[in-house]
Amino acid sequence: SKFKTKDYFEYRVCPVCEDKKYADLFSADDGTYVKCMSCSMIYLNPVLNDFQLERYYTTNHPEQARSHPSEKDYYDRIYSMGLKSCMSIMNISSLLDVGCSDGAFLDLAHQSGIQTYGVEYNESEIELARSKSHSIWKGSVAAIPKNLSVDLITLWDVFEHIKDGFGFLTSLRTFLNPNGLFFLQIPNSSSLAAR
Repeated sequence: SKFKTKDYFEYRVCPVCEDKKYADLFSADDGTYVKCMSCSMIYLNPVLNDFQLERYYTTNHPEQARSHPSEKDYYDRIYSMGLKSCMSIMNISSLLDVGCSDGAFLDLAHQSGIQTYGVEYNESEIELARSKSHSIWKGSVAAIPKNLSVDLITLWDVFEHIKDGFGFLTSLRTFLNPNGLFFLQIPNSSSLAAR
């Protein structure tokens, strides 16, 4: 019913350029994918509202964490490439991984002598990451201590889930050192994996 849909979902503007015009591409199990008519970003629309999204991620099965051990070589390769590209730009002594899952990327960064921090909704994944001695906060960006300051903030396959991309990055910017970096991995609809 309309009441039930309104309680769970909301329509949004493009998370990159905030344009309201989009074209439907296709529907899958997890929703309807649309393409921004201005910048070509592909995103889900409608999306779960903030309350339902937090509820979903907090209690969801730790699927990504479960896949990390069986796909360790793949994740190590991808994470290493990202970290090396950031380290080629600047010296990194600390980082914050947003949506850190079980801390697989943080493990790699820690091995490179980097102080690691993360924020995650999923309680099972938080326990796994904390068990590996990473500093993890539960919940949203609001859970991060205001005095945290890092050289690098990473979002691995997170940004496409954010409703207000500009606002989200602006709130994270307060934790970034003056010459710090953002690193975002975003799925590419033209990639071999997507096709």
